[in-house]
Amino acid sequence: MSPGTRPLEPMEFALRCIASQGAAAYLIYLASPADIASVFGELQDELTTALPEIQAVKSSSARQLLEAVAAHDANVPLLVDASAYDAEAWRLLDRRRSSLQRSGVTAIMTTTDSFDALMRHAPNLMSWFGGDVFAFPGTEVLERRHASLREDRLAALRAWSGLTDAEVLEQARAQTLPRDPEYAEWLVLLGRGDLLNA
Repeated sequence: MSPGTRPLEPMEFALRCIASQGAAAYLIYLASPADIASVFGELQDELTTALPEIQAVKSSSARQLLEAVAAHDANVPLLVDASAYDAEAWRLLDRRRSSLQRSGVTAIMTTTDSFDALMRHAPNLMSWFGGDVFAFPGTEVLERRHASLREDRLAALRAWSGLTDAEVLEQARAQTLPRDPEYAEWLVLLGRGDLLNA
């Protein structure tokens, strides 16, 4: 299992969402395409019990999600089915991420392929998840793919900057790391999102 990816039952993920209420929190939950519909329904049931005001958004496009976010109060928790999002959808959301800023919890549920596209094409948005990616238990393929994608992205960041992971961590601790979003993503991928506010 890759750092940052943790298997959680839907009820446990729902509890994390509930505990995050009252803060601007962005959480992501992965499931296989075969499980997405049933797990989304289970999450919606669990969350509605504790947070009756929650809005479930099943959108087939990034534009629909942007419209839904604009239509709901920023404090209302959102559960989003983003399983249909491809690279173009994530790129659009990455460019328009300020439109997604909210003061309530936003829980995004997606599939392996959609998550791969998020990691590759929306690094700024990915940094909002703080390195914590949760997965429906039994999705070992998801975890292996996430680990592979994570390593590929870290290799690309190393090549881009000419720095090592240790040098980036050292600069972050010394508060000399540039503010470029690529460095924030790097820290998140290393499981050290806590250094973003250091």
